[in-house]
Formats: sequence, C-alpha cells, structure tokens
Amino acid sequence: MQTQFTGLIARTETFAEQMAEVIIFFKQNPNILRELVSAQRSRGLSLVETAFMVLVEPGINVEIKHVTADRDEHGNRFEALLEADEVIAKLLGFKAQDLTAVETLIDILQQPECRDPYLPLAAKKLYVFLCAAAEASEAFSAAGEIATKLGGEALELVKIPVRSDQSIIVEAVDADP
Repeated sequence: MQTQFTGLIARTETFAEQMAEVIIFFKQNPNILRELVSAQRSRGLSLVETAFMVLVEPGINVEIKHVTADRDEHGNRFEALLEADEVIAKLLGFKAQDLTAVETLIDILQQPECRDPYLPLAAKKLYVFLCAAAEASEAFSAAGEIATKLGGEALELVKIPVRSDQSIIVEAVDADP
C-alpha cells in the first residue's frame, strides 16, 4: 500500500510539472492567450473554455450536449478572465485537492472536438493543462484514501497546501537566471 501511495504522490508531482510548463509558456507568450478572444469559434474551443471554467468555478452546471461553437455563458466568463489577464493567475492557483467536478472535467476533455488539430495553440495548451489537472486530482484523491489507511506521515503529504505545486515550480523557474 505504501508503494502505491508513493506512486500516486509522484504522479501528482509529474502532472504539476506539466501544468507548470504550460504556465511558463503562457507567461513567455502572453499574446497567444489573448488571441483566444478573437479566435475562430468551434465546438472544440467552446469545450476547452467550458472545461477551464469547471476548473476555476466549483459547482457550475455544464450540459456537454448543449455546448456549441457559439460562446455561451461559460465562454463569456472565460473571455472576461482573458481580458482581465487573470487566466494565468487561475492556472497558478489551481490545487488538485480543490477540484470537486473532476468527472465533469474528464467528460468534457474526452469529447473528440477537444483534440481538434485546428484549435488555436493557446486552446491546445489549455487542454494539456486541463488534462494534467484532472489526472493530478484523481491521483491525489486516490492517494488521500490510501493515506487515511496508512496514517502518520502519509496524512501529512495529502494536506491541502497553502500554494499549488505548479506555482512553486514556476516561481523557481522565474527566479533562476
């Protein structure tokens, strides 16, 4: 059980590294994110925007079958975050432990349109982040269940941190000359 727990914790760290890579890319290329405001609409883009909103707004209601190429209420809130330059902050602040709608997120990300090769680069990068976030959340949840059985030090490793793993990684990269 200890080996399984250790493996799950390692998986969450691997996914945090993937999420950090996406954030670093966006920080180095801020205009790519802003281009999503005027990007050609597609259902795939709307799905990625909706998945992002599921990540940052716990408890939102999403009916995948109703997501179309047109920007809906979730897409409008996503656009507002883009225009306010808050997307990177939301990505930095995400904690795998906080994701309550992982099933909804996975359902959205499994839609074939999310992997459309014609999606804008920023949408593809967000998709990578969202997949890593969903995987990290699942791994962390499983690790938490095992930690409850193991007790002791394992429980310390699954406490909700003050800062996200990816924000710590990004900060270290930013500090390295």
